[in-house]
Amino acid sequence: MGRQLRSYDVQDQIGRGGMAMVYRAVHTELERTVAIKELQPSYRSDDEMVERFKREAKAVAALMHQNIVQIYDFWCNKNGYYLVMEYVDGMDLRQVLDRCGYFPTPVFAAIGLLICDALSYAHSKGIIHRDVKLSNVLISKTGQVKLTDFGIAQLLDSKDLTPSGVMLGTPAYMSPEQIQGEPLGPASDIFSLGVVFYEMLTGKKPFSDPTDTRVILDILKAKPLPPRRHAARIPRSLQRVVLKCLRKKPTRRFPAMEDLRKSLARYCVPRSGDPGAIIRGFLEDLAAGKTPPADLLPKASFMPIFIKLLIALSVMTLGFIPAFFYYLNRLPHSVP
Repeated sequence: MGRQLRSYDVQDQIGRGGMAMVYRAVHTELERTVAIKELQPSYRSDDEMVERFKREAKAVAALMHQNIVQIYDFWCNKNGYYLVMEYVDGMDLRQVLDRCGYFPTPVFAAIGLLICDALSYAHSKGIIHRDVKLSNVLISKTGQVKLTDFGIAQLLDSKDLTPSGVMLGTPAYMSPEQIQGEPLGPASDIFSLGVVFYEMLTGKKPFSDPTDTRVILDILKAKPLPPRRHAARIPRSLQRVVLKCLRKKPTRRFPAMEDLRKSLARYCVPRSGDPGAIIRGFLEDLAAGKTPPADLLPKASFMPIFIKLLIALSVMTLGFIPAFFYYLNRLPHSVP
């Protein structure tokens, strides 16, 4: 692009949202590739948006975690407001899902564990993300998972910048309490992550009406279709985990992100392995044009329920027959 921002040579634009533009740039002295987020020119005179941009920089700068995109620098001048961040060479989850259709259970669990780690850490620092969605999770070519875009994050010990009656977030991923403008806690991010998990496993959103108004009504009132109705390969126990995240009342979801993480750990195969290695192997297969298998979990003997009932009845019958003859032998016999 031939644009210079302080010590950074801007290479190209890699993203654009309602609030900001994102560029790939290289530090001229360190030769380090970074991402630079610039507040949209139309918002430079908007005090609320400027404050929100500054708050994002301050909030994320305090989050030193391997699964959260790091902040390197922040400045403002007469030309604009700029945030320099870690550059992740890869794709976001939406782009990966568009290519693979769905994530096999162990790959899903490996990615899910790392997202849980990032959000659990943010929550421990008093920060609620409020915009957890596929496009805000980045996956590098080496299998690293990074949570990004804390632009509308809420600090639990600070005043919320959102005016009364105004919704901030992406409707399809918003929790019922976020839609209704209620105070938010970690449970709100758990709901949004449940939507992400549903999509990763099925390739579909749990609330997917074409209009935002209908989506919002469905989130508030409708029950999502069980994931197994879309894909029978999903384990029933994992389906229960996802649906628990999507419960309407915050108190009926997982108590904390760490509890959700524990429920996912059993699906990461090998359980003692490196989640990054699982993700990296999947990405290599995807790059080679291989389609995801039906499932990578070890085969388990899940018999239909009616077969289990037949076996139970047979066992009961075998136990009843000896008892029946024993009872007959105990009856008094008539003598002719």
